[in-house]
Amino acid sequence: MGLLGLLGFGGGVSSYLMGGGTKNSGVSASGGTTNPYTDPDGVSWTSHKWTGPGNFVVSAVTGTGEVEYLVVGGGGGGAGSTPWAGAGGGGGAGGLRTNVTDHPLAGDPFVVSASPGTYPVTVGSGGAHSNAGPKPPHDPPHGASPGSDGGPSTFGPITATGGGGGGGAGWNPEGGVGRPGGSGGGGGTSGPSHADDSGAGNTPPFTPSQGNPGGFQKGRTGGGGGGGASSQGQPGGDPAGPNPGPQDQGGSGGPGAQVAIEGTSQVWYAGGGGGGSNRPTSVPTIAGGAGGSGGGGSGANQSPQTGGAGTDALGGGGGGGGTSGPPYPDPGNSGGPGGDGIVIVRYRTSD
Repeated sequence: MGLLGLLGFGGGVSSYLMGGGTKNSGVSASGGTTNPYTDPDGVSWTSHKWTGPGNFVVSAVTGTGEVEYLVVGGGGGGAGSTPWAGAGGGGGAGGLRTNVTDHPLAGDPFVVSASPGTYPVTVGSGGAHSNAGPKPPHDPPHGASPGSDGGPSTFGPITATGGGGGGGAGWNPEGGVGRPGGSGGGGGTSGPSHADDSGAGNTPPFTPSQGNPGGFQKGRTGGGGGGGASSQGQPGGDPAGPNPGPQDQGGSGGPGAQVAIEGTSQVWYAGGGGGGSNRPTSVPTIAGGAGGSGGGGSGANQSPQTGGAGTDALGGGGGGGGTSGPPYPDPGNSGGPGGDGIVIVRYRTSD
């Protein structure tokens, strides 16, 4: 049997090759919040969860030494809108990296040892939102700034990059483009010269991918959604685009990914923030984009017009700010902050 065939076994390569064929990790460890549990197949596990900095400290290994992890970076902040007709892009979700057996995004097996035994853990903070810009988008160069990027999360050598901030509204060429990150921020209302103003995902690149790009905006008046762990953000409303809709509609944030690691329940992580809408009072059916499953904040519409916050401990991106369109003056509004990331490690405690 080749190496790729061995990788399909639940215990990984090392457990299969050991003389006794044990699947028990034999790990004794401390750190974070622990949760011993038994899965539906009768296999016993212990998980450790961190929502802030700490260490995973291995005191002994008497089995395979294999652990499974989930590392999610902080979500990017949603961007502000501008007065009159400019909506902000949604923040990208924090990057998601895992090696849970049989998960579609699973990376390689990870083996720990008692020497050196200490694996540092950091948890990325969500990126700050940006505030409203001072002028309508057709008065360059003024506009809203991009949202801030989320911070990276780490478990030993494993790093998940923070999500990219959403692109700020306005014809400011620096503001309208979503920022790159674990998942990229959505584009904000900007000048027509932007062929693609979405932020790149999986930056820096990992295999499997840690995230996806944000949704483009391309000169329309609804902001693009931030990218998520499973899919890119949707573009802001564009009647001529690949996802036709009202031009003032905010794009939905990309969905995250479900992972069962802390316990037996599948939990959504790393959803992108929705793009803000330019919602005229005369068209009440137009709304901000929905946040992606996995903690993405909703994009703002007319009321409230501030973007929704990404959810902490899920790494969701913040929603983009909205504005109600003419008549001027409309004050413009801020985006929502990104959610903090999370780190979870588990190991098998039975054969």
